[in-house]
Amino acid sequence: MLSFKLFFLTFFLSFLFSFSQELRSFVKYDFKNDKVYNLKLKELKDSLNKNSTSKLERKIADLAFYYKDWDTAIDFYEKVVLNAPKGDSYFRLSVAAGRKSLEVSRFYSISYLGKTKSALLKALEFQPNNPLFLRTAIEIFYEIPYFFGGDKEFAKEKAALLYELDPVEGLMAKGYLNEKEENLVLAKFNYSKAIKLILKEELEFVLNRERRDLAYELGRVTADFEINDELGITSLQFYLKNYNFIDNIALEWVYFNLAKISIKQKAMQKSKIYLEKALEIKPDFKQALLLKKEIK
Repeated sequence: MLSFKLFFLTFFLSFLFSFSQELRSFVKYDFKNDKVYNLKLKELKDSLNKNSTSKLERKIADLAFYYKDWDTAIDFYEKVVLNAPKGDSYFRLSVAAGRKSLEVSRFYSISYLGKTKSALLKALEFQPNNPLFLRTAIEIFYEIPYFFGGDKEFAKEKAALLYELDPVEGLMAKGYLNEKEENLVLAKFNYSKAIKLILKEELEFVLNRERRDLAYELGRVTADFEINDELGITSLQFYLKNYNFIDNIALEWVYFNLAKISIKQKAMQKSKIYLEKALEIKPDFKQALLLKKEIK
């Protein structure tokens, strides 16, 4: 019995560590010290106290989501879906809970992951063919172990559906699953197919899709799999140019991947500039420090 408990604890801790590491590139924001946000939040809450409406609850939830105040966003989206259930409200509740799970201790994160999963399933009930919802479901259900409600087969089914609805996103999702299964040859094959489809379209149209992370993802994939340097640089620079407060990926990771592509192109001076920019943002960025050491 003791050995089983020890196994469970080890498994639980390793799962939470690996899940948090997967999403390590996400942005965090110090909303507590943002005077503009806190003033807006107070004004809306004061209005809500005088006249409680679903519309005001949604405004508070959306404001908190924008400023990455996940606790407030979760609290108010839960009220919103109770009074006016809609797919996009459930989806935002799922995202807020998922992001919060990365900011708390490993033991506490499991309850947030439960909210993430259940809200995402509700979102899919309302909009089963929404590509953004599907791509998120693929990642969430693949990452969470079966023990805690994950379902790898469900993730694969949704990747197949996504491919039918949107071949580019579907191939990117399949490549992602291949990576998780450490089948890097097949991952590169699917990513390459996605990029070939993209090159047949207007690139800016592709990068302007609803899932803003696609531009970063293309850059990261080209850097890791050495598929198409120019597309990678264009995608990452597009992400930088259009970057705004609501985006998910921390900028140091964008510069890091630009540095990797520059090294492959033997543009060493450019790579050093990109690495310096990454380290200006995050001086203890381990991957950038290691890469900087290598190119010396």
